Amino acid sequence: MNLTSRVIDNIQVSISNIHFRFEELSLPQPLSLGLTMGRLEMRTADEAWQPGFIDRTLSANRDTPLQKLVNLRSMGVYCRPNDDKSLALSKMEPEQIHNLMSVIFGENDETSPMYREFYLSEPLSMQTKLKQQASTNIQDEPLYSVDCVIDAIHLALAKTQFEQLLRALEHISSYGIFVDSTLNHRAIQLRDFFKARKMTEE
Repeated sequence: MNLTSRVIDNIQVSISNIHFRFEELSLPQPLSLGLTMGRLEMRTADEAWQPGFIDRTLSANRDTPLQKLVNLRSMGVYCRPNDDKSLALSKMEPEQIHNLMSVIFGENDETSPMYREFYLSEPLSMQTKLKQQASTNIQDEPLYSVDCVIDAIHLALAKTQFEQLLRALEHISSYGIFVDSTLNHRAIQLRDFFKARKMTEE
């Protein structure tokens, strides 16, 4: 049990070069949406908020709060209407996908020049401090506290981006209606089939 507690208290997470991308290729003009993130880290911190190791199973540390430091670097969202660089991911090999999507990242985890002007939010960084008190008997401080520091946030939405997003949403909505009607029709066919089969057996 002590080993489990030590492991849970000191779990660390580090992920870099994250890229989620969505392409709508059925529109007259292809649209690409994506989220890029340079790095995401979560580490255990000491009382001075310096990364370190904590062992709260020791009697001397039993009342020490658990502190986690979360750093998010260079996260942004882009929307490129009329994307002539559409990747058509479904037709590519994994290595090709990796190489092409990596191009969108530039140096120092920033955006590449070919997508920089299409970001709805410029890459931002954030630091979050999470603190959990070890005891519920402490009255002067909350049991949980969260402190966030965010860099300046820049948002921009061009007319062409707005129009393309609306078209994509309309297309997705109409596709959803088509899927629902198809599933309902299929359900009716199955119901009639089993009903006829039951009557035949009787």
